[in-house]
Amino acid sequence: MQDLTVTTLCHPPHIKHLKEHLHALKTAIRDKGYKVILLNTQANDASRQAVDDIIRDVGVPNLQVIHIPNALPIGQSRNYLFDKAQSEWIMFTDADTKISHDYFDNLEKFSKQHNLGNVYALSGNIGAASLSKFGKFEALMDKLALVGTLEGINKDIYQTAFTNPNAHTIEQYVTQIDGELPQYSGHKIGTLQAFNQIVRKKVRTELGGCDERFKSADDRELAIRIRAAGKDILFVPECKVDHHYNFSLSDIQKRKQVHGLWAERVRQKYSDRPDVNPSQTAGEWAQYIISLVHPPEPYHRSLEGRLYYLLSTISYERGCLGAYMTKDHFFDDSDKRERSGRN
Repeated sequence: MQDLTVTTLCHPPHIKHLKEHLHALKTAIRDKGYKVILLNTQANDASRQAVDDIIRDVGVPNLQVIHIPNALPIGQSRNYLFDKAQSEWIMFTDADTKISHDYFDNLEKFSKQHNLGNVYALSGNIGAASLSKFGKFEALMDKLALVGTLEGINKDIYQTAFTNPNAHTIEQYVTQIDGELPQYSGHKIGTLQAFNQIVRKKVRTELGGCDERFKSADDRELAIRIRAAGKDILFVPECKVDHHYNFSLSDIQKRKQVHGLWAERVRQKYSDRPDVNPSQTAGEWAQYIISLVHPPEPYHRSLEGRLYYLLSTISYERGCLGAYMTKDHFFDDSDKRERSGRN
């Protein structure tokens, strides 16, 4: 895949990870000549200088930095980068991540081995660059949310990992699951992960790109429209990006509330889609409520896991409730017409 632009979104909290991020990116790109665009949002004089100094120290070839003073919704930031990139394919990642050293080598091999004619996006694998006491559970939850949408996924790989007598920690569970994922290389997948997605330019020119109102879950919403247009998203587990998960429990609660709010916005936007809004039986709701006291594998194995599962789930549902209470203020008449006229 030669016609590729790599884009990195940098918010003020990401600057502390930027040097590590750019070093990893430089190692992965090597002599491939990809253009890199770094969008530094909420930039003031101090953050602009800090970012410029890091870029100069690391020396990533073909890097263009754009400083903007305002905070943009995630969807708007992605579209801004869509429009700046002139290549057929655009990789989207964030500055608080670490890309694997063989990422682009593996991407080139993948693109040669698969017919990408009907493919409008690629979804890579995700991992953890750092873990906190509670962040390790969040890292596992994110991974399960991604790979759980794989076409043909054998859910037994979860149970195999969780019951492996040699896997006693969350990190070992994740390693076990990663060991199963190469067999799904090239399989269709139902969603995208914002910090490791490679998307065709046509997603912007033909499908409008990201919904600019979305401050989170823009990746999930975009994946729905790509698949609704009859285009494919393929999983590339050999292309991995690690995210920092050194969250406190308070950080996770805030993160989950945001996730819940915007996940509910996605469900509201596609309220007529049973694949987005699957019906729940009374028994399933009861089981969900019981899981707050008796969480599933492997969260129930430690007090930390139980506390994580309880508080993160409650926070997520609080976000969903907030979206439900403000639905009429978020969606305008054009959304209502679109939903009523959708096939």
